[in-house]
Amino acid sequence: QIIDQTCPPPTEYTDRVSDLTQSSGNQDLVSQKFMQQNVELQRQLETLRAKLEYTFTLLDEKLEQHTGSKSS
Repeated sequence: QIIDQTCPPPTEYTDRVSDLTQSSGNQDLVSQKFMQQNVELQRQLETLRAKLEYTFTLLDEKLEQHTGSKSS
C-alpha cells in the first residue's frame, strides 16, 4: 500500500462528513455514496497503475535498445 492510512483526514473534510450525516439523518445513504466513490477511485487507480507499468516497460525496452546499440 502506497497510501499512508495513519494520517488523519483534514478537519474540514471530517466536519463536512459529520454535517452531511447529521443533516441528512441517513448515514446509510452517505456511506453508500462514499463506498461507490471509493470503488470508482480504486478502478481509476488500477487503470493508472496499469498504464504506468506499460509506459515504464516500453521506456525500459527503448533504453535497453539504445544502450545495446551504443555498446556494439
